[in-house]
Amino acid sequence: MDCRDCARYNAEERKCTLGKVNPPRKSGVVEVVKIFGMRAICPFNDYREEVIGITVKKIRV
Repeated sequence: MDCRDCARYNAEERKCTLGKVNPPRKSGVVEVVKIFGMRAICPFNDYREEVIGITVKKIRV
């Protein structure tokens, strides 16, 4: 999802009102999760669910 289409996006400040990030690529999502954790990722990000699955698999192993 594009941030500009979201009701939580502040066009004037050009950022999410909740402070979430929405990287356009899966690799960007993985990097953000490594640094800030899963809570920093927008719940509407296209790769969020996939990265959650990868993270859970690594924890279980």
